[in-house]
Amino acid sequence: MTTKSKAAKLAAQAAKITAKAKAAAKPESKLVKVAKAMAAKSAMKPAKANGNGNGNGNGKENKRQICAALLTRPAGCTGRELLDATGWPAISVPATAKASGLKLRKEKVGKVTTYYGTPA
Repeated sequence: MTTKSKAAKLAAQAAKITAKAKAAAKPESKLVKVAKAMAAKSAMKPAKANGNGNGNGNGKENKRQICAALLTRPAGCTGRELLDATGWPAISVPATAKASGLKLRKEKVGKVTTYYGTPA
């Protein structure tokens, strides 16, 4: 995959995440800002030697990176934010944090659980 097609794919993912966040009736949420930053950062990186840029060719690593970025932000994130950002139907936050090499901490306020990831 060329760098241009990778950038186009990431831009499409960012647009999809932005649309989902706007549908939630939140003005330019942190989720949208993180998604845009991840897409811009990934688009600037040169492609790897194998040409697909992520090592496995199926895009899973990019979604894992988005999850890691959301977990490591100061405000943390909720499970719903992770689902909206990745488009997955379900998620195991502890497994995702472990795969990203993060130590997970969670806080529950009422019915909402917020997860915080720190480098292990």
